[in-house]
Amino acid sequence: MRIGIVIALAAVLAMPCYAARRITVEEFEQTLASCKAAHQSDASIARQLSAMELTERLSSARLNRLKAGLPGIKARTALLALAAPRSSSILRQRRSPTPPRRTLTR
Repeated sequence: MRIGIVIALAAVLAMPCYAARRITVEEFEQTLASCKAAHQSDASIARQLSAMELTERLSSARLNRLKAGLPGIKARTALLALAAPRSSSILRQRRSPTPPRRTLTR
């Protein structure tokens, strides 16, 4: 089970970032509440979470409370990827282009 979670988390982190919606933790909680009220599926919530970026960090207590309220493993994995330290933003940044070959030979 743990291997599945790690693989799913790696897959979520490896997804390219397409204009993630930057939201606060309060807005995030409101969004999750509306998803639960609409009885959205696990996959649907996970898809929405993967399109978001938090502007602030989640506390451990708040993260555990939110995780407990999610319907399935996909949404929980997306939440963990969203709440992870912004080291994942390094993966999203493009590499600087390689300098021309003539510059490298000097």
